[in-house]
Amino acid sequence: MSMYRLSQISGVPKTTVIDICSGKSDIERCTAKTVMQRSRALGCTWRN
Repeated sequence: MSMYRLSQISGVPKTTVIDICSGKSDIERCTAKTVMQRSRALGCTWRN
């Protein structure tokens, strides 16, 4: 999946997706909302 498509599906701004994927932004410093949006777009599931 392209970064542009991930941005479209997740609702996360394209620049944010690019920064996270390139390592410019640390995923650990992202908001929970951003992580959740990307996770859902990628089809990840959560288990406790």
